[in-house]
Amino acid sequence: MLPTSLLVGGVVAVAGFLIWKRRQASLKPDTFESHVHSHGSLRMLAPFLWEVKGSAKFGPVRNMSVYVMPSGGLLLHSVVALNESEMKRLEDLGTPEIMVVPNGLHRMDAAVYKARYAEIRVLCPRVSLDVVKAKVHVD
Repeated sequence: MLPTSLLVGGVVAVAGFLIWKRRQASLKPDTFESHVHSHGSLRMLAPFLWEVKGSAKFGPVRNMSVYVMPSGGLLLHSVVALNESEMKRLEDLGTPEIMVVPNGLHRMDAAVYKARYAEIRVLCPRVSLDVVKAKVHVD
């Protein structure tokens, strides 16, 4: 059995986190712009294949791959919210048509991409379906 002081301390910590989270949500609406963090420029790796490296506010490096499909549309793998000038460059490559969310850890910006591109098809592995669809509609 845990000492009462540990239980109370844990409850206080969780309550503090929830209050902080609610305050953050009220200060920063969930917009595309609120998801933009440090990132590089779109870089061509090969004909029809591009990438951009980004980061999250809590640290890890994130890579988005962009494939220009034969139809001219874009397949986006592990989306990263980009500033408007890079979004313009992305859109100059084609219209985003398919978004692949490879697992639950890569869904951070999926919902804002779906909001921006309502017609985009969202795909993910079956094993990640429940976690991903908690954040964004999966086709």
